[in-house]
This record gives sequence, C-alpha cells and structure tokens, in this order.
Amino acid sequence: MTADVFLKTWEFIQKREERISSFQPFVYRLARNAVVDHYRNRAKEAAVMSLDFSIDVAEQVDKSLPTKIAIASDVETVMKAMNTLKDEYREIILLRYIEEYSIFETAKILEKSRGAVRTTTHRAIEALREAVTQLEPTQ
Repeated sequence: MTADVFLKTWEFIQKREERISSFQPFVYRLARNAVVDHYRNRAKEAAVMSLDFSIDVAEQVDKSLPTKIAIASDVETVMKAMNTLKDEYREIILLRYIEEYSIFETAKILEKSRGAVRTTTHRAIEALREAVTQLEPTQ
C-alpha cells in the first residue's frame, strides 16, 4: 500500500507541470484514500467469504438435510437483504460483525465519532432486520 501511494505521488508529479503547494497534506490524502479503499475492498471480500463459510458450516453441522437447507437459505436471505442496504449501512455491518472491528477501530476507519458509529450500527441493524422481513414472505 505504501509503495502504491508513492507511485501515485510520483505519477502525479510527472504528469503535472505545476508544483504541489502543500506536499505533506497531498501525500497524506493519497495515503488516507488508499487505506479507505483497502478496508472497503477487504469488507466486500469478507462478505463473500462469510457467505461461503456459513454454507460450509451449515454443511458440517451434524443435522438433517432439511435443517442444513434452512440454514443456507437463511444466510442467502441475509446476503440479499445486505445488498439492498445503502453503502454506509452495509459497510458498518461488515466492519463490525464480519471483520469484528471494535467501535473504536470502526470509528477510526470511517473517520467518525464512536457515538456516530454506535448510532449508525443501530440504524443499519434495524434496516437489515426490516429488509430480511420484507424478503422472507417471498421465499
């Protein structure tokens, strides 16, 4: 990630003829954006891996076939519901419950206060609950 930031800085300097007025803030902004992109991509990958993991767990649990099918179906319903949420809610659910970051760590990643993370988490869970409820009758 560090190498990418320096490469982007170098490419910017090579392409532009004007000087960067504040070099440190410029590099800091590039680094911050790289970190945000990294965590967003990681959260999306975690969601896909989480679905695969949940299906594997459902298969490994010593239960009857109908129970395994029900567990896999529940996971699929939750994943569909996650896709209906707005990006902010989906991201905070993935960071808190899939990646298992603390409120403090999530606040740092999202550059929000801990109170804002708690509030957004609560709202995201409520939105997810409502989305799952709306999807269940169609199943």
